[in-house]
Amino acid sequence: MIMKQNLPKERSVTTESGTKPAMGKHRRGSLMKRYTSTSGIIHLSVEEIHQRIVEGIYRLQVEAIRKAYQEGSLIECRDKDGSVKRDNAGNVIMEPLADRLKKQLPYFICQAVITKRRLFEHAQDFTGYAPVDIDHLTPEQLLMVMERMPQFPWVKEGHVSCRQEGAHFIVAMGRIDVDENLPPKERKEAYECEYKRRYAEITSFIQRELGVEVDGQCKDVLRGFFVSADPNAFIRPDEELEVFPFQGTPAPSNQPKVRAAQAHDEQGQPGTTTTQSAPSPTVPQSPFNSGLIKAYLPKHPYKPSGRHNWWISFAQYLKWKGVPKNQLAIYQQVMQFQLLMFNHILPDDPCLRSATEVQEAMSWGFEHSETEQERQAVEAMVLQP
Repeated sequence: MIMKQNLPKERSVTTESGTKPAMGKHRRGSLMKRYTSTSGIIHLSVEEIHQRIVEGIYRLQVEAIRKAYQEGSLIECRDKDGSVKRDNAGNVIMEPLADRLKKQLPYFICQAVITKRRLFEHAQDFTGYAPVDIDHLTPEQLLMVMERMPQFPWVKEGHVSCRQEGAHFIVAMGRIDVDENLPPKERKEAYECEYKRRYAEITSFIQRELGVEVDGQCKDVLRGFFVSADPNAFIRPDEELEVFPFQGTPAPSNQPKVRAAQAHDEQGQPGTTTTQSAPSPTVPQSPFNSGLIKAYLPKHPYKPSGRHNWWISFAQYLKWKGVPKNQLAIYQQVMQFQLLMFNHILPDDPCLRSATEVQEAMSWGFEHSETEQERQAVEAMVLQP
């Protein structure tokens, strides 16, 4: 069934709903030799990049990255001309060696075929896929995520990341059909707006069901991931793939029991096959309440120059309203896209670029909530006519 979205004026987007995939015809992504350059780019399907990850085509590079990450090795930062970077005091600036090595890996974009540069106007044959990046996991969390994510029928592929402290997944978001008669700039805005709306719903579901944080930077339309090596990587056949149930379609809340898993040890190699129970994610004690955002935003206009204090105050308001801390990420994402959808902020606003800054501000605001009298004053401001 085809449905029209209620989007801002001149951003009409047609989307597909239902359980069967409404994906692109070709579904080939783009593998770049380096994430900063499209020189020598090749176009591969998800199945082909999955095979390279399973077969260990990049194993030696990935093992070097994991070793450097575990040892915490550092290396001098250098400018493009090769000179060593220094701070204002003349001290040499250092960076993690693992990060330097990671940037030398190929970079895969599952969303489209890139012809020249990694820009929307140079992308074609959009696949309907989107990447999901879950980082900063403990070994136990990584095992749980690698067990739980493949149980969702809209997950196409999944593998352990190159640093082995996270996982990458490719999910079926579904094709986004934009009015071809729109001017190029408006067509791009319409596509990006719908893509980010869908991505926010997917990540909110994952965070709610698994109790882990999802990297918000993957909301960028052409965001990719560095390749990895994982002999136990997962892939779902196309005939079993479903599109994520958007637009209020109820997602299953009773997840199936965790199957016997082949665990990944600390070196990324398969361990013994054991039956383990995945840690139960924290279940929110109260449902998501969009009315809190609608009540807060009109009385607290967002200003980029004061964004840090703005997010602190928003978190304090949520705490006073009884929102549990494990739901902060959901409210954060919904608020960000509320601001974007109604043009309160621009797509390049720091509020969207720096997810870590926003998360830290909200966490601090939640932990350092105001006194009862001060909270009452905040409520009075929100509710005043």
